[in-house]
Amino acid sequence: MRGVSRFVVNMLFAGSVVAGLVPASPVCAAAQTGLSLGLDAGYRHDSLDWNIGGFLSNFGFVDVLSELAWDDLEIYQVRARSALDLGRTERIWVPNYFRGTIGYGWITDGENRDSDWAGANRTLEFSRSNNGADDGNVFDLSIGTGRKFDLGKKGFRWAPLIGFSYHEQKLKIVDGTQTLFDKAIVAAINDMPESAIESPDLTGLNSSYDTQWWGVWYGLDLEYQATQKLRWLGSLEYHFVDYYAAANWNLRQDFAQPKSFEHEGDGRGVVVALLGEYAFAQLWSASLGVDYSNWRVEQGIDRVFLASGEIAATRLNAVNWESFAVSAGLTRRF
Repeated sequence: MRGVSRFVVNMLFAGSVVAGLVPASPVCAAAQTGLSLGLDAGYRHDSLDWNIGGFLSNFGFVDVLSELAWDDLEIYQVRARSALDLGRTERIWVPNYFRGTIGYGWITDGENRDSDWAGANRTLEFSRSNNGADDGNVFDLSIGTGRKFDLGKKGFRWAPLIGFSYHEQKLKIVDGTQTLFDKAIVAAINDMPESAIESPDLTGLNSSYDTQWWGVWYGLDLEYQATQKLRWLGSLEYHFVDYYAAANWNLRQDFAQPKSFEHEGDGRGVVVALLGEYAFAQLWSASLGVDYSNWRVEQGIDRVFLASGEIAATRLNAVNWESFAVSAGLTRRF
């Protein structure tokens, strides 16, 4: 299925390029060209969750055994942008447009929830903790290339693109509070008397979950020169990603340290962005932009490293990541 999806997107991308292979008009030749560099700062709001299935003694296979969710992650980030527009070139099959972004952000606030179930469809919840997530950082890198064409109306241009992106999230779980613990279910799982079960002690909780998302993307850039000073830039990208994450569960003595378990899987992502630039000087513009992305991984593997040296594996059901950002900055043309 993954190969079919990539084939369809490849064909659509090739078709958009062929459709645009027409001689450039005077409008296209008059559009802004050359190198531009931008620097933005802004606010970003993220959420990420994952869940696994697995076997429990006396309960069999549970479709959702454990779920972790990071919500309301407040991130302050900086981002550098670059774009190179070569304008009209003789060979219309050669790319004339390149762009890239690199960003780094600091997580300053957030919440985490960790839940475990013994029954199907998230029933018989036997453990839940609500924790802090006000630490960590994020990193993003994206590059792309394509060819810009006149859209047929004054001031409009478009560019089919192909690119590569890489993203990291270093998430924390701290300040733990156990909000639910069912000793009866835990006793049944472990074939122990309920009196022998002790409630978890989350003192010193300092666990981590570090993610990596990388892969190719196909997209479309749109440009509209509304006035001599005001320009709008929009983009839409569809990503095919490989996913990897490594975790350190610092309070689990039965797990290995520093890598307690890892996740692997394939995913998809959609990224939408809109940026407005207002030229307040000949070579300088002020910018204001919004970015939204939604990513999902399905049917991966959860590989657990035990303190005994053994390795256990189960099903990673899904990973979901959603992000929204607002930024402002400056752009310099050369």
